[in-house]
Amino acid sequence: MRKFGVFVAISAALVAAGGVPVATAKVPAPTPELAKTDLTTLRSGDSLEKIRAALPAANYAGAYVTDNGVLRVLVTKAMPLPKLSADTDAPVEVVKVTHSLAALDARMAQVFAARDKLSDAKSQIVQVDVNEPGNALEIAVHGPSTPELRERVAALAPGTPLEFVPGPAPTEDDLHYSSRVEDFAPWSSGTFIHNNWTGGVCTSGPGLRIGSNEYMLTAGHCGRTTGELIQQGHPGVLSNLPSIGRVSNRSGYPNLDAMVIPTNMSPTMYRTWYNFHTVQATPWESLTGQTVCTGGAFTGESCNLKIGRTNFCSDAHDSCGLTQASRAGAIAAGQGDSGGPVYIVAPGLRYSGIVTGPTTAEGQFVCSSYPTDTRWCSSSIVFTRIQNVLTYYGASLAVS
Repeated sequence: MRKFGVFVAISAALVAAGGVPVATAKVPAPTPELAKTDLTTLRSGDSLEKIRAALPAANYAGAYVTDNGVLRVLVTKAMPLPKLSADTDAPVEVVKVTHSLAALDARMAQVFAARDKLSDAKSQIVQVDVNEPGNALEIAVHGPSTPELRERVAALAPGTPLEFVPGPAPTEDDLHYSSRVEDFAPWSSGTFIHNNWTGGVCTSGPGLRIGSNEYMLTAGHCGRTTGELIQQGHPGVLSNLPSIGRVSNRSGYPNLDAMVIPTNMSPTMYRTWYNFHTVQATPWESLTGQTVCTGGAFTGESCNLKIGRTNFCSDAHDSCGLTQASRAGAIAAGQGDSGGPVYIVAPGLRYSGIVTGPTTAEGQFVCSSYPTDTRWCSSSIVFTRIQNVLTYYGASLAVS
């Protein structure tokens, strides 16, 4: 079957087979309101890609789409924009700010790494995020944001605008340090997960709620049968991997490349190695011509992947509910990213599906990302639509 092989440390062989996609499903026409949003997504993604290609990284401070569909690009230094088309590009506003996105990301990692020392018995830093519209760091605190806490953070990040907001109660040891490779319950999407029976490594997907229970979603080909133990982490990094749970429901052909593990899930997703972000509970339906991002544990975030065919069945992939996304010259995803989230970032961070595999086995190449020379990647992938998953399992996205 043509899916990304789960990554196994001792063998990176990819199982692939021939065949062509068949039985493309009919997609309902979008409503006028949805069509407007779809066009905004497509144009803003294409326009931002052109602008970023012409903009030095040190000058880029982020971007977001306003409620009226304007792509607002933040820069630290005014400079001419590339030529944009009034017919095919999004309307653009350029706003000059003080801090680059790279500088804020570095500060975010610095504050997050020191959060245990910055926190105290009354107030604990639980999340750190870059507020791009505000050109500031947003620090979520469980407990009061006391003057003493603010002073400690300001001393570590001098000159950086800081916004303190209420944060959720911690659920584990106060000193627990989390990352893609060392997460803790309630689990986030975008982390390494390990099948203790097969030895394969995949990526955690969104949390689902089925009835009164919560589950972790990942790709069905990351397991072989129900009852297999799924652990968090990578055995090449950590020797003692915590247990997530055992596979309880694995869809099979001609259904979906999906399986679920009963466990506690958080509505959060890792976009970088250390930092996770809250995802909206409303799923996103990707249509042809839009763009999406992938967030596999190995490859990390890869964006501006353009949607081609949607909601089709493929004998080569042994699956239905598939959507194709690609970007020439990019690493869309690779081995070990299977099951990881596919999502949009504007308007709002929302799930669109989970990674399944390369569009064709012939289009793969050796990955340049971690670990190099041992994995296969592709610039064109298929992913399993979140709408099909929710319908199949009678589920909704987990919100707590």
